[in-house]
Amino acid sequence: IAPFIEKPNTTFIESTAQVKYNYIGERVTWKNNLLIRNIDNYDFSDYDKLLYKLDSELVWPISSDKEIWVQLEQRNQFRGGQPQIKSSAIKLGYRFFFDTSEWHVYGQYMDRTFETIEVKFGDFSYTNYGFDNTSWALGVEWNKLLYNNRLLAKVQFELKNNDASDGLNYQGGILKTALVYQITDEWSAVGYAHFFQQDYKQSDLENVYGLEADSDIASIDKSLRIGAKIEYQMNEHLSTFLSTDWGERSSDIYWGVHSNTVRIKLGFNYEF
Repeated sequence: IAPFIEKPNTTFIESTAQVKYNYIGERVTWKNNLLIRNIDNYDFSDYDKLLYKLDSELVWPISSDKEIWVQLEQRNQFRGGQPQIKSSAIKLGYRFFFDTSEWHVYGQYMDRTFETIEVKFGDFSYTNYGFDNTSWALGVEWNKLLYNNRLLAKVQFELKNNDASDGLNYQGGILKTALVYQITDEWSAVGYAHFFQQDYKQSDLENVYGLEADSDIASIDKSLRIGAKIEYQMNEHLSTFLSTDWGERSSDIYWGVHSNTVRIKLGFNYEF
């Protein structure tokens, strides 16, 4: 938004509340998680993003080293006090464990509705037009403990197919990697990288944007984010953390948008 405002850099204030409930039985485990997150823009009083996310997961052990699970998720997002996104998802997975590692294989179906909404930044405003879409995803995740269980390595890969009512469909992939190191009983450090890419069909671009078949506009939307975090556990309930990350996003779909972001967070976690 830099070309439309006097101040190209903006400050956001983020607040998060999370409520968890777990039931562990002999034959089934039931996990519930409610997330409420609000992001306010310090420079523009008419911008805010509010998210409600509720997921519930049932886990059935098959044996001491295998289990199946199903998860239901409901998500509602508001922007500027207006409903923006409503989604429902179901995920079915299978986990198997070894001495110091585990594998997850899963599939997901998601249905989302995007409402038509006008977003304002000071004197500048634009309209996001509503549409519906459904997506299927297939993923695998690997976790392994190293160095006397002080280092955790995580890798996740996911393939996704998305069908949208506006005709702008895509196939994509997500790759996430992370290393979590327990330095001492109080200090821990994290490093991670997150990459995704979405590929759009040329025929869809022609139908939606009226592009010619020989158009030079590519059909790729991609993002890379690299970050690090250090956390100090003050006591059993309270910890503090400092994190920073860098991200780059480029898309030839939405008129060649390109952005770079640097984020720094200082916060506290309190569990009771």
